[in-house]
Amino acid sequence: MLNPMAIMSYSPATNLHYCEIGERLVFLDVQADRYFQLTPPLKTAFLDIVAGRDTEPNMLQQLVSSGVLVSQRQVARATTMPMSVTESLTESHTRERGDSCAWIEVAYMTGKAILDVKTIPLFRLLAGCRTDISQAPTCKGLIDTALDFNETRRLVPLKRVCLHDSLAMKRYLQKRRLACHLVFGVALNPFSAHCWLQAGTTVLNDTLDRAVRHTPILTV
Repeated sequence: MLNPMAIMSYSPATNLHYCEIGERLVFLDVQADRYFQLTPPLKTAFLDIVAGRDTEPNMLQQLVSSGVLVSQRQVARATTMPMSVTESLTESHTRERGDSCAWIEVAYMTGKAILDVKTIPLFRLLAGCRTDISQAPTCKGLIDTALDFNETRRLVPLKRVCLHDSLAMKRYLQKRRLACHLVFGVALNPFSAHCWLQAGTTVLNDTLDRAVRHTPILTV
């Protein structure tokens, strides 16, 4: 009897995002809020399958049973990766001081982001970050508003955490109909996960060095 798995097409599950760093493949499961890697044999099988090549049936079975692969009819549109960054707003632009009038709003949004990260699953947080707003990636309104947020954030006595601050700033910009991308990246040896906001080739809320040391794995 013909194995039904042999006549089906498979792709990564919708909750998984991945990137290749050297010889290793790193995955982010937004449903489970965790990062993981595949063993070398499974990595090879995975890359063969997504490239449309045949692989060993037992390898395919392991990838399907672990939820890494699903039938193609279940797969959503692929995520577009961001442009390579070339500058940082925090390093190339400065303001003398933050906007004291915006302090309450920035403090509230930062505090709410901290609470939301603790109480709302990652995949739901990311769904709320998606927007259909469109404008030039580095329009003056976006740059000025991001600068205002960065400088005002310095006045807020809450610990800086990349996801908290990126989520707060993205919501701040969305409220003003200004679009940017929330980018998640990873590094190895040692492992590090990070995120930042990006518009075009500009990092909005972090240093250029820290962003380029992480390979993008997901863009929202």
